[in-house]
Amino acid sequence: MTAALALSFFTMAPPAAPQQGNAAGGISVGLDRLVFGPGDTINFSIGLDAAGQTLSGELFLRVYPAASPAAADPFAPGPIAEKRLAEGVNVAGTAATTGAATLSELGLGAGGYPARVVLVSGGREVLAGDVWLAVVDPAAAPIDLVLLWTVGGPPQRDAQGYFTSSSLIDRCRNQPRSPDSILQHEALAREFPSIRTTYAVEPLLLDELLDITDGFTLTGTEGGRQFDAASPEAVQADACIESLRQLPTFDNVELVGTPYAFADLTLLARQGWSDGTGQYRLGHDVLAETLLLAEVPDGAYIPGLNLTTDSLSYVAATGGEYAVLAGYIRGSVQARNPGAMSHRLRDLSGERLTGFFADDGASSALLGSNPDPDAFFAGLANAHAAGTPLVIAAAANPAPAIAADLRRQVYVELSRQGWVHSITLAEANAKYRPDSEPATLLRYVDTATGYITRTYYDRLDEVHGLYEDFRAAVDAEEPQMVGITKMMFTAENSYWLSARLEPEAANSGLAVLNEIERVVVEELSGLEVKVKTPLVQTAAASTATVTITNNNAYDFTVELLLAADEDVSFPDGDRRELRIASGVTTVEVPYSGGGWSKIEARLLSRGNTLVADDAGIRHLTARFWLVSLLLAGLAGAAAGYYFLVVKRG
Repeated sequence: MTAALALSFFTMAPPAAPQQGNAAGGISVGLDRLVFGPGDTINFSIGLDAAGQTLSGELFLRVYPAASPAAADPFAPGPIAEKRLAEGVNVAGTAATTGAATLSELGLGAGGYPARVVLVSGGREVLAGDVWLAVVDPAAAPIDLVLLWTVGGPPQRDAQGYFTSSSLIDRCRNQPRSPDSILQHEALAREFPSIRTTYAVEPLLLDELLDITDGFTLTGTEGGRQFDAASPEAVQADACIESLRQLPTFDNVELVGTPYAFADLTLLARQGWSDGTGQYRLGHDVLAETLLLAEVPDGAYIPGLNLTTDSLSYVAATGGEYAVLAGYIRGSVQARNPGAMSHRLRDLSGERLTGFFADDGASSALLGSNPDPDAFFAGLANAHAAGTPLVIAAAANPAPAIAADLRRQVYVELSRQGWVHSITLAEANAKYRPDSEPATLLRYVDTATGYITRTYYDRLDEVHGLYEDFRAAVDAEEPQMVGITKMMFTAENSYWLSARLEPEAANSGLAVLNEIERVVVEELSGLEVKVKTPLVQTAAASTATVTITNNNAYDFTVELLLAADEDVSFPDGDRRELRIASGVTTVEVPYSGGGWSKIEARLLSRGNTLVADDAGIRHLTARFWLVSLLLAGLAGAAAGYYFLVVKRG
């Protein structure tokens, strides 16, 4: 097989009756092109692996009904066409051969077909391999294609801000370029000006690149390795940022807004947190500042392509006008306008968003965990045959697994085909306007399950409450607040809330949460409150002095809550909002009460106590003085009697 062949390796369905001891073997199938037209001949390159055995038999091609690459089992209906590709095939360990079939002899019309090449020996399938066939009628009307690409990845820094691996640095190297090179995006935009692409660049990744350019520490080596701003790694990261800055300058590229970290918006909404709005706002700031954007993008990326009615406001309230959702969500709104390319969506408060739905088959085939260009074009062929005017292939994960060279093959093929035209999401929004009343989505989705994920989720919920107390008391633009917010938003990254979360990854996320807790507790410990009352008061009305010390370099906005026993009242009320500047703040608190009692002062944020203190009330009433004088007189008389009578007697 030559380098020009598009190879596909599958484990989608095992042979119907595999021979004993052959579970590790299989067939790889390559095609000489990605798209076929009427009358074309399909040339196959076939690699056979007998897993160390010696096998012989005949090779057959079996073609199954047109299906989506996202189908659970596209081979279930049974074959609609079959052809013998070769006979007398002998495999001693491994072997390679070729085969050919014409579309006319297979009787295939336009569409995307799953196919299987099998080695049959003694009437049994002993080896099998799968491939997808894309058949297109070029005379049919062309379709529009939106490619929504993500540029992100797992968080790269630990709780102290040190980089835990060199993977992000490797993605910035020019030579040799990694398969998931960040530099590929600019290169492809230049090489293929006719291919229009929409990008969602994760702001967290941009922050990490900026950190590298300033000099950084890479852990994992002995004692940690230091890199200064002049190191080749830092210079390469700077070039990487500059490469991303070029994207919005191309006419064939659109950037959309994203959350700061690719967080699961549905989870944030289910918790009732406002973080989704903050994620987008911070993401917009980092994106605009780093990539030198003049304005916030109109389009928005939804991590995981998953949205609910309650999470829609995160997008709409921060300027997002349109976004792509997973195709399976279409079922909840499709009945209102079947066949529509876009839908107007709303939440219960009236926020609105234009939603497009991805083709799940085409999306998973190109941008999923097992990229397969053959399957991708089969998905496009299905849409073309059905007369669907718009197909959207969108990445649900932060970093598509497709290698740069394989992606280039796809772009080469797209640039050759006249039946598919790529457009940006913005162009789709202008061309395919919704024409129905706004619809709502599902309100909730189930959170991730699994013991590890659940443990992380519970810890996130716990630390988030403390974070909310701090956020409610400190201005959002304070550098310390920004740093803590970035850590919290990073902790909300969907990477750490995946159902497939591994223990090592969970531990790194938990370390970030622990650091958030430590920093917030340390910052709050800089607040002190003291209550002082008169040593003795002779009247019911008096004044307590509340002294608040803020040892931090920034202001706090808190609620002062006063409490005391039932016979004590506060004429000016027991609550007041205070702006506590750095240093000492004194508050005079009038109160009225009798007898012996206690006053307590608390500083609250969101109703939760940050710090508290109390002091006693010692009110000496007139009755107290009469009793005291009487007792003093009796004591004096007793002493005189003792001195004059008892002692002298």
